[in-house]
Amino acid sequence: MNLDTQASTKRKNILDEFCTFCDTSYMETLLHVSTRWLSLEMVVNRILRLYNALVILKASMRSKPGVPGCVNLSRTQ
Repeated sequence: MNLDTQASTKRKNILDEFCTFCDTSYMETLLHVSTRWLSLEMVVNRILRLYNALVILKASMRSKPGVPGCVNLSRTQ
């Protein structure tokens, strides 16, 4: 999943609002980099901490026409 929050201040602010709504402290999303040892674990842990806010963010992105969604975050799959 790449929300590209590193390149977009607007997306950072939106994610921050969703984190506040979900009673989650805001943290920047991390990207997995193959040259960094064990960076995948940090990325997965960060996504799990932000899970509720990311699910709501994805649902809101899906409801807006013309805005591409991100990967399916459903726990049922």
